[in-house]
Amino acid sequence: MQKKIEKILIFGDGFGIEQFIKCIPNDWSIRVKKVAASIRDEPKTVIVDYIQPIKTSNRYKRFVQDIIDFNPDLILVNSYSMYIPQDILDIPTHGAINVHYSLLPRYRGANPIQWAIINGEINVGVTMHYMINKIDAGDIIAQIPVPVYDYESCVSVIGRCAIAAGHLIERELPKILNGTNSRTPQDESRATYYPRRTPTDGEIIWAMPTIDIYNKIRALVKPHPGAFYTDRRGNVIVIDEMKPYSWVENMKLIRGFNL
Repeated sequence: MQKKIEKILIFGDGFGIEQFIKCIPNDWSIRVKKVAASIRDEPKTVIVDYIQPIKTSNRYKRFVQDIIDFNPDLILVNSYSMYIPQDILDIPTHGAINVHYSLLPRYRGANPIQWAIINGEINVGVTMHYMINKIDAGDIIAQIPVPVYDYESCVSVIGRCAIAAGHLIERELPKILNGTNSRTPQDESRATYYPRRTPTDGEIIWAMPTIDIYNKIRALVKPHPGAFYTDRRGNVIVIDEMKPYSWVENMKLIRGFNL
């Protein structure tokens, strides 16, 4: 008989942690501890128990020992910005489960919504999956698709994905806790992977197709660094707010490029 889940360790920012906590049934008497990433500001809406240091830090060994001492039955991850090494994933008897903002196996890796919009996708989504020692490659528990409309920025798409993530957690977490959830291996032949964005990824080359420039702008609006171009005087111009498609067309024509 499978051991009952009594202790859960949640990795996430404030919002990601809260989404899981509010879906844990009160009658389960589950102990929960929370982890934040050292590479981001500590969450302001929840009090965390641990801060994950980078693996090369002299504090990392102590962090691992703290997790071993807590001895979680299950790890949950949502909206988290650090890689969780295998020595942590090996601790819980019921494994580790992540919420990823893409329809896996497509768009594994960092910044999936931004990359999807840059690539002109019309559908994204949210996936709950088991974690293994390969990024976003573990068995899929469940997914919810989210459409991408051509007039919206990444901010509104991410917002709707966050709502979908909440619905997914609410629906699937009780199944996970009682051991009735499904799990389906990912189709590696369909897998795509994207790295974390760098500032140079936002550069606009006006010779690019109009739709590609438009998609880049709407994928990188505030709070992201923004798309940018260099004007004739050598000044770097940042575009970090949504622009209409007609604005891009006009900018290309001014510079002598075909649409």
